[in-house]
Amino acid sequence: AVDAALALPLYLRDKVAQTTLERDAARAAKLELAQ
Repeated sequence: AVDAALALPLYLRDKVAQTTLERDAARAAKLELAQ
């Protein structure tokens, strides 16, 4: 069996990684504003 992450095209993985980074950054910004 091939790992799903390896099977995905590189650009798609980059896109998912970027979305994850943006979501984490947004969460961090909310936490800073809440303090």
